[in-house]
Amino acid sequence: MRMALPEEGVSFEEYERVGYSRFVLKGVSVDSPQATIEVDRLEAYSPLAWVWNAVRGNDLDSFVAVGKVDVIVLEPEAEPEPESGEVPANLLEAVDVAKESLGLVAYWVPHASIELIEARLDEQTLAAK
Repeated sequence: MRMALPEEGVSFEEYERVGYSRFVLKGVSVDSPQATIEVDRLEAYSPLAWVWNAVRGNDLDSFVAVGKVDVIVLEPEAEPEPESGEVPANLLEAVDVAKESLGLVAYWVPHASIELIEARLDEQTLAAK
C-alpha cells in the first residue's frame, strides 16, 4: 500500500492492523494541484474483507470511517483552458452525468462516516459534522 499511494499524491504516517478484517491509517495527506487534504484517522476494511462485505450486501458496518478532515482549496495559478464537450447546466444534470459512477461507488462503499470535515478557501471556512 505504501508503495502505490505516493504516485497518487497520498501519504500517511502510520499503518495499523485492527484484527484480520480492518486497518487504520493515521496522518493521511493527499496533495493535488487543486487542494491539500489532511485526515487525522481513516479506518477501513482490508481488501479481502471489503470485497466479502460488498458482495454479500453488508451495509450496516462502516466500510470507511474517517475522523477529522481538513481540506485547503488552492487557488489556481492560471485560468485553466476550457475542455471540449458540454458542461452540465445545473446540479441535477451533473448528477445525471455521474449516475453510473455514483452507482458503482454506492455498491462498493454502501456505508461510510466522517466525524468532521472543514474546507477552507482564503479566509472562508465551511465545516460539517
